[in-house]
Formats: sequence, C-alpha cells, structure tokens
Amino acid sequence: MSGHSEDIGANVRTDDASGKVVTRHAETGEDEPVSRVVVEAVAEARGISPVDIRQPLYEAVDPDALDRIFTGATDQFDGQLSFTFNGCEITVTADQSVLVEPIT
Repeated sequence: MSGHSEDIGANVRTDDASGKVVTRHAETGEDEPVSRVVVEAVAEARGISPVDIRQPLYEAVDPDALDRIFTGATDQFDGQLSFTFNGCEITVTADQSVLVEPIT
C-alpha cells in the first residue's frame, strides 16, 4: 500500500491510496465464529451495516468450513487463507486474525 496512513483505532486504519483497511481478531473462548468476524470487518471496511452486504459469504468461501478450520487453529493449522469477498481481499490467519483490504 502506498499513500498516507492514519490510525483511527486499534483495529482500523485508513490509507489515502486504497481506502479503509480493517484488522479484527476472533476472541478465543467466545462463541464468535471467524465467518462472522469476516462479515463484520468487511462491513466496517465498506462503511455499511453487515445486513447491507449484498453478496452472501458462501459465494466466496464455505462459512462452516472456514469456522472449522480456524476453531482451535493454533493447534491444528499453522497458515493462512486468503479469498476475495464483496470487493475486498480477505486474509484469515491461524491466530484468527482477519485482515480486510478493499480492492482498488
């Protein structure tokens, strides 16, 4: 990414060149599935409500498989998964971090 970056919170930063970049983390021990974190982070990056996302997540990735892969992932999986969803590049890592970058 290029351009000026500005921190606007612990999980969100903006970049003049590419728009809002959102990083979120699924809380271990809570019942928040990674798939929900993805949808909420994309909505935040797009500046919309999660219910206003027109593309269903299942058109980009199987949400149940995504949740299964990353539940307890640090013990079972040491990698990352990247895919495109709703005009954003999504990367989910083994520690359940979700990075959302709008595609310019």
